[in-house]
Amino acid sequence: MSVFRIYLLAFFILFSLSACQKQAPKIEHQLQAADDSRIGQAIDAQFVAHWDSLPEVELLQPTDYPQAYNYLDSQLLFCLAQPQFEHAQTFNWQLRIFQAAEKEQLFVAPGGYLYFSTDFLRFLANEEELKAVLAHAMLSIDQRIISQQLQEAFSISYLLDLALGAEPDAPAQLLALVETVAYKKEEMQQLEPLFEALLCQIDSSPDSMRSFLQRVEGQNDFDWAWRFNSDFDWSAALASNNNCPLSPTMLSSNNYLSFLDQLP
Repeated sequence: MSVFRIYLLAFFILFSLSACQKQAPKIEHQLQAADDSRIGQAIDAQFVAHWDSLPEVELLQPTDYPQAYNYLDSQLLFCLAQPQFEHAQTFNWQLRIFQAAEKEQLFVAPGGYLYFSTDFLRFLANEEELKAVLAHAMLSIDQRIISQQLQEAFSISYLLDLALGAEPDAPAQLLALVETVAYKKEEMQQLEPLFEALLCQIDSSPDSMRSFLQRVEGQNDFDWAWRFNSDFDWSAALASNNNCPLSPTMLSSNNYLSFLDQLP
């Protein structure tokens, strides 16, 4: 074989190897819905341990407040029965109520975990407002927005280690993000059409949400206001939805006041 042919063969081999390297697909690891429940369970365990160490925070146990939890669970199950939820069966849906001085909070963790402060619950005027804010929070879990927020803040390996039971590095940072992360405008827009359709199905209404938003407006110390209300035109979104026709189950009742009486 001539020297020229040897050089030519070597050139084609190198060219082929280079082309293969360029064409190799980039592997992007993303969390799956099945990971959310395990991650949420790990975060929930961290919250329970953290609150247990704080004298100013009390986690209300279902065994001590069975009627209150039964009421909230019934509302949660009612929402999950609606077709807007993709992960009604996939996620481990669970509500927790906590008491903390001047903490009007509602936040969520992946996989179905929701956290209500007693002050937030007392701020709501009635059952229709509860259903509205509960449904919105549940949709943010079901659409995996909180999962995406965690992926943007932490590495995939960090979250997968968490799902596998590893003790998290910087747990305070993790809990603070879950508790305080603000939702982007595009994330709120993603939820809006699902939320509009859901409101009437759960015997709430755009008017109930508007009433809640009017009281929240301008209250900078109200946690929900700046996390979910800072950059999204709620009024325009809700105005495009006609009010729900009144059904017998939407008639005012004392159920919510009875629920509040069960809280400390």
